[in-house]
Amino acid sequence: MLHVHAVTEAGEPLLAEVSKTASGIAHRGITAVAFHKRLAGDLPLSNSAEVEAGLGTFRTRDVFRRQRGEDALPKQTVGVLTLPPDGPVHVALLIRNSVVAQMSATPDQEELTFTISPATFLAKLATVRLRIVDRDGNPVPGAQVALNDAQTGVGGKKTGDDGRVTLEHLKPGRLDLEMHKGMLRTPPIQIDVPSGAELDLGDVVALRGTPIELDLGKFEGKGSVRFNWIEALPPSRTCDEMYARAEPDRPIELSVYPGRYGFLATTASGVAIRELDLTAPPDGPIRFDLRPGAPLLVENNVGAGFVAMELKTASGVIVTRRGLTGTWSRKWNLPPGDYQLTTTDESGVLTRQRVSLTAAGATLSIPE
Repeated sequence: MLHVHAVTEAGEPLLAEVSKTASGIAHRGITAVAFHKRLAGDLPLSNSAEVEAGLGTFRTRDVFRRQRGEDALPKQTVGVLTLPPDGPVHVALLIRNSVVAQMSATPDQEELTFTISPATFLAKLATVRLRIVDRDGNPVPGAQVALNDAQTGVGGKKTGDDGRVTLEHLKPGRLDLEMHKGMLRTPPIQIDVPSGAELDLGDVVALRGTPIELDLGKFEGKGSVRFNWIEALPPSRTCDEMYARAEPDRPIELSVYPGRYGFLATTASGVAIRELDLTAPPDGPIRFDLRPGAPLLVENNVGAGFVAMELKTASGVIVTRRGLTGTWSRKWNLPPGDYQLTTTDESGVLTRQRVSLTAAGATLSIPE
């Protein structure tokens, strides 16, 4: 067990010091990961609050306390790495996917202390500016705007009278754009925010949302629907994935940004994929023709490394996005057809491959 600490040059707890400038920054997303070799750079951008990768497991100070039933660790302690007993490791201190610093550790070492200036840490955070406008290009004042990960919601700041807002001290990552202002909706997209970036997204058009109702009566209260806006976007933007869980005798009413959407419905009794133009409200509730799927066996052989994966249909409907580490096998039932797999390893190497799923099934090995 390796206790990982982070302090300033004056010996003060680093996270407490940076929180004086960036309030709440230390709440989630600061982790340590270990690899056999030193990382060449940042890990692939992630939408998760905390990236799990590499050797062993990492527990933050709060998680360690809850699991062990002990007093909280010292304020300078970021968390505890539980590592294999043999061989040295290279430990990276991360803000989500961004490497702040790296140090080596030997098997007999029980503590590892990073000495980092608050300025170096804060330089890894990002700033994003944008303006919310309506269909006619008029500014939308008083809209609550945030860039969040998959485990965080709301927050952010309100737009001024000119519709502009500046979001500061953002942890880098692939972040969901969220906007709340009455019935207005912004495009359901994720923004790639690199470490230390200063981005200006320009004008983001907010439109009145299209009301829809998902009829999940045949799901018998089990299963879910994942759906995404299908649109060609610049390289630094990605369509966000939305999620609805089936509940007994309860239709799901939503309001979505106008456009074309792809739906993936998954239940114990079958699967279905639908694509719909939701520029205007549909004629009635959206229903799904559930049918038995074909088995796609996913064999994750990443081991001590890290790979970000995305699996889509040929037309762009998201099946899954996740970060892979360790070794495991899992079977998914999907409609037969062609899919596209995109992977990015810890060195930033991007690979795309076509996956053909027949009725008899298919096996997908990562890495290939």
